[in-house]
Amino acid sequence: MKTILSNPKAQSKIDLFESAENWHLLQKNHDAVQQASPKTILLVDSSFRGSEQLVDTLENIGFTCEVSRDGKQALMTSRLKDFPLVAIRRGLPDVSGEDLVDLLKVHKLPDAEFIFLSDETAETAACKVEQVFSDHSHKARNQEFYGEILGTAVFEGIVRLRRKDESTEYANEKTNRLHAVFQEEIKRLSRKDSEIVRNEEAFKDYLADFLEREESSSPERLLELSIRAIQELNQEGVSKSA
Repeated sequence: MKTILSNPKAQSKIDLFESAENWHLLQKNHDAVQQASPKTILLVDSSFRGSEQLVDTLENIGFTCEVSRDGKQALMTSRLKDFPLVAIRRGLPDVSGEDLVDLLKVHKLPDAEFIFLSDETAETAACKVEQVFSDHSHKARNQEFYGEILGTAVFEGIVRLRRKDESTEYANEKTNRLHAVFQEEIKRLSRKDSEIVRNEEAFKDYLADFLEREESSSPERLLELSIRAIQELNQEGVSKSA
């Protein structure tokens, strides 16, 4: 007996099964997601002189900095604003750097990136901060696009296909070769009574992990990569991939 998918949390406005042209709309979302995120950092540093030099250097390369002098102040600041990156200079007066990371993750910043600074110069520390921020932002953008935007659209397409199959109203409109292949692979996946078609988050995570390996340069390329991802699920076994 097939498992019926539950209603998705939020309806996608892009129906990838209605027309191949909708992949161009999806690509517009990708371009929007790829816009640079605000370069904001929480710097936890008990040294006034050291932090001032580092803040000046970071601001010169586009960062906005909030400075906390100890762990308690850092916790208070994190409750007021979301930070994608936290830099902690070791030697805080009230808490170890490792313990502060654990506290910040639990209280307010579960998805932030954390780095530790020691005795490096302001220029060296700023380069380190910029590299970590760039890597973190790239990963977050990929997760948002491949996991949330594309994952939601494809997952909801599976929902629609299964419902159409059950109501005998489904008609496969082959708008072009790639789109037809994509539809056929999704139909195969939608018929599987397996974890991946019952677990939306597992499906999104799989797509994000698979597709972020290679940047797409066009809607057609994105469609090709999506087909490859679904084909691997169908060929290798969904339960193993999930």
